Amino acid sequence: MEEIIHLQDGTLLQGGKYKIVRFIGSGGFGCTYEAEHVLLRKHLAIKEFFVKDFCNRDQYSSHVFVGTQSKMPLMGKLRNKFINEARALCNLQHPGIVKVSDVFEENGTAYYVMDYIEGSSLQEMVKSRGRLPEQLALKYISQVADALKYVHAHGRLHLDIKPGNIMVDRNGNAILIDFGASKQYDEENGETTSTIIGQTPGYAPPEQLGNEKGTKFFPPTDIYALGATLYNLLTGKTPIESALLIAGEELEPLPAAISRSTREAVLAAMQLNKNNRPQSVDEFLQLLKVSRPSQSQSTGRQQSDDTVYTSGRNDSETKLDPTVLDEDRRVSPDGPPVRTVDENKDAPKKKSKYGAAIFLISAIVACVIVLVFAFGGKDDGGQGGGGQNEDIVDFTGTGKYPMVYVEGGTFEMGASVPEEDDCPRHTVTVGGFWIGLFEVDQGFFEDIMGYNPSMYQPADYYNYPVENVPFDEVEDFIERLNGMTGRRFALPTEAQWEYAAKGGNSSRHFIYSGTNNPNKVWFNREYPVQTRQEYSVNELGIYQMSGNVYELCRDYYDKDFYLAGGSVDPVNLTPGRNKLRVVRGGSFYSDETREVSVYYREATNMESDDVGFRLIVEDDGF
Repeated sequence: MEEIIHLQDGTLLQGGKYKIVRFIGSGGFGCTYEAEHVLLRKHLAIKEFFVKDFCNRDQYSSHVFVGTQSKMPLMGKLRNKFINEARALCNLQHPGIVKVSDVFEENGTAYYVMDYIEGSSLQEMVKSRGRLPEQLALKYISQVADALKYVHAHGRLHLDIKPGNIMVDRNGNAILIDFGASKQYDEENGETTSTIIGQTPGYAPPEQLGNEKGTKFFPPTDIYALGATLYNLLTGKTPIESALLIAGEELEPLPAAISRSTREAVLAAMQLNKNNRPQSVDEFLQLLKVSRPSQSQSTGRQQSDDTVYTSGRNDSETKLDPTVLDEDRRVSPDGPPVRTVDENKDAPKKKSKYGAAIFLISAIVACVIVLVFAFGGKDDGGQGGGGQNEDIVDFTGTGKYPMVYVEGGTFEMGASVPEEDDCPRHTVTVGGFWIGLFEVDQGFFEDIMGYNPSMYQPADYYNYPVENVPFDEVEDFIERLNGMTGRRFALPTEAQWEYAAKGGNSSRHFIYSGTNNPNKVWFNREYPVQTRQEYSVNELGIYQMSGNVYELCRDYYDKDFYLAGGSVDPVNLTPGRNKLRVVRGGSFYSDETREVSVYYREATNMESDDVGFRLIVEDDGF
């Protein structure tokens, strides 16, 4: 008979209060489920006490029993500890700690209920994409450290910190979960154990391996695991087990690009002798040279006062953003000069507000001069736009997504040719907004989401447009980016897209974005989004709005709405029966020149390898 380890989907608990949706996984101490609060229709997670080496389950009643009589006293003691720990966790209220809301006994065992975190664990993130950029790893570790300091301040230890027990939610915030091995301690005597302790190879320090009676644990036990977790994020590899380190094996060095302070902090945290490690979270952060984030950092908006992440790469403090890239993912040297936006100040609204004062550093001035020659700004007889927008900013703070301001105005939307009956000409007015110079590339998407869905991934894939992204994952990307930056990024409306593609108030009325010559349109997928070609730039300095990949708009496709939806900032947010989305600009697959024109409209209801997107930020006071 097949051994039944976990509850079946649909199982009801607490008289129908909770319903098991699916089994998530099991560890040494129990099984974890996705569940639903039936009356509230709220998704939750439920942890069940189930020590798989000692417990069995009746396949008909779901009742849990201990297979060996001699183990019953131990299992009874552990179950009581499980319940007591759950009660204690209910009193821990911190945004970086999973919230426990209920605990109960049923089926001969015990359960506790906690928030269900939509996202992925750091373990899953590293598995899918490899090592993380240093500054992104530091961001997550600093959030976990803040939660851990709170745990320690309340006289508790986690004792099982590892990438699999750290979830990253939809807003990009790290949350510490699974307190199944958690124990209470006091600063004078530590925690003395005579029962099973969680120990994950590579993350458990030497004092946690033996489970010997009388072993004492203090905060440095958790700090070892935190340092080992950071090592995993920076290398993509599980650290060598502490038992092997004791035997003389050595950790594989961290990548050469890692800053000295981070390198030294990891090695200090992973000292075999607990007395040689940082003795508190604050000591660890001081070595790491990362300031402790405020608790509100985990709410999804960056602080606008004094919350600063710093690395040890420079002596001066530098604000880090969770989307900052590896050294091999910078904007190309010939890219546009980009000003990052100070979170404490409003970003500029109009390019007329800024002049030469912005470009105080001679190197940046040189870049501007290069751009002038690159874009030309000359009349090319209708063969190319060659435009330039002096006001280029990056709301992400990374230099990875430069945007230009598009002043609001009134324009003729649609085509004048009769055969284009799907997009008849009509007058539309739009307000001002910022729009990306480039389509979102694979590296930027991967830095935010932790994976790359694109079907075309060359060796330097991160500079190519991201494609093949389901609509809900585009929305997830935008939601995370907004949470990380405190801005309001969005897909452009169809009207905003066409207005920008036509050059806004600087329009020279080209058929394609920046040119009248279809041979000057980007049809080739073999080049990065930021490759400099004169014909790929329109009057506003925006790249490749014709060709490359189709670009998603915020609107759902509706031919009638196109004319009847209003003349001021129209947008169709009604999905309709087929839930078709508007895409604009054509792609490398386009076989008719009209498909890459500034007015052509297409619709799709699925992801594709020639559909990507670019972002806007609406002019709402930023």
